[in-house]
Amino acid sequence: FVCGNASVTVEVDLRTATGQLLVKDVLQRQLAFKEPTIAQGSRQLYECGDDLEEDEVAEEEAKLPKLLTEAPFSLADGAMLQVDDNAQNLKCDLILRHNEVIDLDTHPSGFVVLGAAAAAAKKASEDAAAAHGPVDGGAGSSAAAVQDIDDFEIIDAPVFAASSKGKENGKAPSSTAKKRKGDNGASIILD
Repeated sequence: FVCGNASVTVEVDLRTATGQLLVKDVLQRQLAFKEPTIAQGSRQLYECGDDLEEDEVAEEEAKLPKLLTEAPFSLADGAMLQVDDNAQNLKCDLILRHNEVIDLDTHPSGFVVLGAAAAAAKKASEDAAAAHGPVDGGAGSSAAAVQDIDDFEIIDAPVFAASSKGKENGKAPSSTAKKRKGDNGASIILD
């Protein structure tokens, strides 16, 4: 769902938010990261993945119950994090915002995700659940169901070259054309 320099803002109560909330609830369940690696500048805060040894997995998992304001995270309001998932080629910048008054009736998970990336993730999660039922026992969305909105689709559509007068010149259509959805949802065909 995320490509390029996408960013998402997450509001949490930093007095109580843990690594568990950030990794499992926000990144994996809400934003569909499978194996997130979190860094702040050159400082790596958390890593998971199949390439970790058993003792490294245990070390990373031991970080999850800790508060985000404590070591090893030591994060504050406005922290900019880089989140990467090499398993799915996903990445984004995550801006962490402190919010003491999150309405738990509206946001029972205890966090609020803001930004275009969040909307895309929510829609992909809903689409995946509708098409395949809940993934991970209802815990999140499948990255396979998440679509990159900047992809091009090759279609077989006749595209006629125009003459200098702007009319079709009767030449055979090009063999392929590229179709892309524009920002307003309209399809754009590129030759």
